[in-house]
Amino acid sequence: MNKKRLFILILIISSITSLASAKVMFSTSADVNTRYIFRGFTPAGNQPTLGLNFSIFFTDVNINISQWYVNSLSDISAYHELGTMFSYYHYFNDRLIASSGLTMYLFPNLPLSPLAGVELNLTLADVGFVIPYFIETYFDFVLKSWYTKFTCGYTFDAFLPINLALSVGANILSYSRYGSIVPAGFSDLIIQLSTYMTLKKWQIAPNFSYTIPNKSIHLKSMLQGSVNLAYTF
Repeated sequence: MNKKRLFILILIISSITSLASAKVMFSTSADVNTRYIFRGFTPAGNQPTLGLNFSIFFTDVNINISQWYVNSLSDISAYHELGTMFSYYHYFNDRLIASSGLTMYLFPNLPLSPLAGVELNLTLADVGFVIPYFIETYFDFVLKSWYTKFTCGYTFDAFLPINLALSVGANILSYSRYGSIVPAGFSDLIIQLSTYMTLKKWQIAPNFSYTIPNKSIHLKSMLQGSVNLAYTF
């Protein structure tokens, strides 16, 4: 075994040991959506969908591993999506947070699409700004797509905490998805209203959003309602 392979082996063993000894927080959640909207697309059509998610967060090393599943409900054979995300979070201070990660998608039986996708993502969040904001960018190595999104939101207290957010997405590169050509430029604009209720380790979060997509992606604007039920332990 040469020195390079030995170094890689030591690095892998060290990483596994660090994760195994880190404090762990688990969370699981379920989402019911009136329709599934992904960057302006509705891959499951206009039918409701169910999403399931399980996450493990290693608090000592700021690493999160998530596994999710999305399925259409009216016709359960119409759309399936599985995804696994590995993310690392870096806290510059109490205000600025950056993260990077790798996501692997699986689209079984989806016409005009590759079986799998691999996407690199980078995010910068300023949660202490007057209006907190997030800057996200995603590059898919399979589709050769590059999507970026800017989101700002403000939370105020009423009977429940109310969050009003605005997101604008853009495609840096032109590419093909679901058999359609996606042009570079504006992708989608989302106006979102949400709240949440917490009871011990449980949280329920209703959400309403209005999406205005690029007409080459979807011809009409779309209203979406969803409910998320999460449990953390």
